[in-house]
Amino acid sequence: MNFISMRKSVLILLLLGSCFSSCHSSVTDSLLNNTKNQAQTLQYNLTENGCSTGDKTFSSLDELCQGLRNDSFNNNCAQSLRFQKFQNDCPGRSW
Repeated sequence: MNFISMRKSVLILLLLGSCFSSCHSSVTDSLLNNTKNQAQTLQYNLTENGCSTGDKTFSSLDELCQGLRNDSFNNNCAQSLRFQKFQNDCPGRSW
């Protein structure tokens, strides 16, 4: 094997190793962030002026956003806190 062929082989191995490493890291980070975001956004218990919504848990983001808008579902409590959470967790949706 000559010097140029060996350099090409080493370069190819380095590029492949770099790609596998960065691809794995991106996928892992994405999965961890999705899991973390779901845990944070799919439940709440908000209290404002002594009035509590109670514990609310949802199986989807759509359900959470609908729940935040529903006054009777939330004991008519914490409307401003629910609105803030809606703005943060329900992008692209109307209150």
